[in-house]
Amino acid sequence: QDPRLRTPPHSPAASAARAPTPPLSPRSLGRGGPNQDVEHGRYAQVGRRDDQEPLLPPDPPPRRYRPWHMLFLKHHSEEFGDRAEFVTRCAILTLTMAVPCIMPPGSFPTVDSLRERGYFSEKAVLMFLIIVEPTLGHTFANSTGALLGTALSLLSDGLIHLLCAGGVTEDTSLIPLALVWIYSALFLWVVMWVNVGVITRIFCLMSYSQKFMLFLNPKEHTPGSFSALDHVQVEFIQTSVAIGLAVINNVLPFPYLALNKARQDVRDLNTAVGHAWIHFGMHFGGAPEGEYKPERLIAHLTKARAVVHSLDVHIANAWYEFSWLPRIRSIRNSVDRLRRGLQEGSDRLFCIWNACNQSTFSEVHDTIMPKLWPHVEQVLADGVTLMDQVTDVACKGAVSDGDEQALRGGVRNVRSSIVALTSRFREIKHAVMPGIVEDLLDEQSFLANVCAYGRMAADLADDFLANKQGQRPLAAAAYPAPMFDTSVLAEIQHLNFALRGFVAMAVAFLFGVWGYSKTLHKYDAETAVFVALMLRKSITATGVLNSQRLRGVAVGSIVGQVTYAVVGFCNFWGYLASSTAIVLWVAVCFYQHHDSTRVGAGMNINHMSGGATAGLLSAYLGAIGMIETCAPEVYTVSDVLGKSYYSVINAMLAVCICTVVDMFADGDNACQLASRVCVYGMSTLRAAVEDVMNPSVKELTLQSKRTAKTLRLADGLGKQAQREPRHWRSPWRGMLFRDSVQSCFRLRMSYCGLEGCALEGGRYGTAKVEGVKQLTKLRSFGVLAKIVMENLEHVENLLKESFANETGDGMQVYALPQLKRNFIAEYMQAMRAFIHEANQLPEMQHLDQSAGVKTLESDMCAQASMLLSCLACVIGEAHSLQTLVLQRAL
Repeated sequence: QDPRLRTPPHSPAASAARAPTPPLSPRSLGRGGPNQDVEHGRYAQVGRRDDQEPLLPPDPPPRRYRPWHMLFLKHHSEEFGDRAEFVTRCAILTLTMAVPCIMPPGSFPTVDSLRERGYFSEKAVLMFLIIVEPTLGHTFANSTGALLGTALSLLSDGLIHLLCAGGVTEDTSLIPLALVWIYSALFLWVVMWVNVGVITRIFCLMSYSQKFMLFLNPKEHTPGSFSALDHVQVEFIQTSVAIGLAVINNVLPFPYLALNKARQDVRDLNTAVGHAWIHFGMHFGGAPEGEYKPERLIAHLTKARAVVHSLDVHIANAWYEFSWLPRIRSIRNSVDRLRRGLQEGSDRLFCIWNACNQSTFSEVHDTIMPKLWPHVEQVLADGVTLMDQVTDVACKGAVSDGDEQALRGGVRNVRSSIVALTSRFREIKHAVMPGIVEDLLDEQSFLANVCAYGRMAADLADDFLANKQGQRPLAAAAYPAPMFDTSVLAEIQHLNFALRGFVAMAVAFLFGVWGYSKTLHKYDAETAVFVALMLRKSITATGVLNSQRLRGVAVGSIVGQVTYAVVGFCNFWGYLASSTAIVLWVAVCFYQHHDSTRVGAGMNINHMSGGATAGLLSAYLGAIGMIETCAPEVYTVSDVLGKSYYSVINAMLAVCICTVVDMFADGDNACQLASRVCVYGMSTLRAAVEDVMNPSVKELTLQSKRTAKTLRLADGLGKQAQREPRHWRSPWRGMLFRDSVQSCFRLRMSYCGLEGCALEGGRYGTAKVEGVKQLTKLRSFGVLAKIVMENLEHVENLLKESFANETGDGMQVYALPQLKRNFIAEYMQAMRAFIHEANQLPEMQHLDQSAGVKTLESDMCAQASMLLSCLACVIGEAHSLQTLVLQRAL
């Protein structure tokens, strides 16, 4: 065990620099207000021994990077370095595919032969850009979807040839032709409706649209034309080439595995959560000045929030990295179990941080915390040490004999520390005042959550030990849903996506078959190919996304053709300039495509659910414009643009088709969509809080993860709404929306605390705690719950009306009588009535003398304190949000 975490106890002292706090809660207003002098604390200063080491371990030494990684500035920013290295490797491989096309015919005879037979073309570049992802697991996932989509397309192509052998000719009768169209429509709907990945749909529809146009074109069915078997070979060879290059991109010069990324993320998450618990324990419990660093606490909390999302993505993608191997499967299941434990620890930490930072230090706090700090310090030290051991075991995927002894010893240490803290607190509190004490609500909530952190570490260790002995296997990590998952197929959002895609592809097929004058060729599949590329399933602002796609098409086409006209000569300097331009253009555009922080990128990191972005379209069209056989003569720009005229027209038409279909099928603009998602997140939180307070609800439907996902989506949509033109509408209240989303995130923190308090043993999937059920049945708690729900409902209506008003007219909601209610005063009165009634319960009268309570999580007073502390934060945040709306909505 690290000796730095087994230090002799010291007396706490209030820190001079406290972390930034949210608005004050009713608790602080009810105990003397925010002007109470707590900046310098009122702890009795106890000197430290010279040989006493700090509780906090030193910051880990900086990571050592290879020269290759330092070339991409990874030593300055690891996230930027990873993405820059990835897009550079992609650009280099794109250049590898482009070189045989740039050089004069005969420079690469083998490649020329493959191009003549159709086995290699510029289409492989597009396939490569769609398939390649930063990790091997995600690339394998896309590769699987690409192969499945290609196979479905070729199977369907064979079926229409059975309906009409040899394809459509001038002598084909109407009945076979009608059967082919009916079958194609059914096939298109099934592909859009079944639960497959977007990559599968893209490859399937891209391939089938080309085969369908060839099938309908009578000029293609001549002696010597490609047979069906030739088409099968061409499609699979081109797809295999793109997959092979994408895999090479992930394994050279170093392999980039999703499983390794998941293990690194879970280590970072464990370090961030553990250090944040220690920092906050020193902050609230007290620490000598100079030892507690508030900026480090904020940094660790920010790191924990960021890592949780990327960790989910890497664990999901690791399923494709040989997960059928027992060792790989064991590591993935272990990391997923650890992630759930760390997620709970992170949620509890955010909750207690939000609650305790709003409180003022009372005299009772100054009396008991110095006496309890040694025990708090011991629980945190033992918990962090055990969590480090569990993390090492989870990353290995197996528990060795040495690990088993260490884990059992760690579990004993943690549980004994929790018992000691619980006994000492109950002893001290009984001497001060039995029952629920208003001035100790935050303190009891803090101590109960400290016990919960230690308990979570012990539960994780117990699960790994039970798994080794075969008594209780670890739950399997999530895996891809089946194609015909009824829970997905019946969703309104999924049906809307299927309908939008079906209509857009059908319109593109009609344009391709009929053509238009000399602007659009007949039997041209390129418009349908671009529409398939732009299929999106994620919730996003269609107007902003499609306008960016339009710019991406225009800019990519112009840059590609102009660059070729300027440097596309058959000499050394022309080859060098063309190669440099391809690498730089693909790298820059692909960086934008994979940058989730920019408006227009995918809603999720490394995810194609949003369809082709402006970055992907610019990279592909620009590269295609540059990948032309060099010429000895000088071209003008108009000459070169004439070659790509039809490609530009088809891409523009595809964007227009998607825009029109989205307008009718998904008519909300960016602002309406953002406000709707934000209000939905708020209503979900309100319903979840109501379930906790409702005594008739026996089991909770956990909403913490769902609301976090919803609020992240609302934040991204708000950034898109900021870029949307308003025209006749009033200006978008961007600052109000951003602050409202952050306020909802803080409300979610409080809800996470309510979840942990109400669940039996803090374990997800269990029933409500008996103590919580008994407390919520009290009449006074019903009054308190009614005040909380009315306040949340009022704020939700206020947000809905504020964001829905786009004309600047007066809003009736501002005349509601609820604006004149003092919810804080009502809550304080109801809370004190509840404390008085709860303290009269027989269980509460003898609770402090009862034996057998081994953790404060099972203490009825602590459970009541956590309830009241979290609800006080809810009321305080709702009041702050109401004030914010009234100030900024005008």
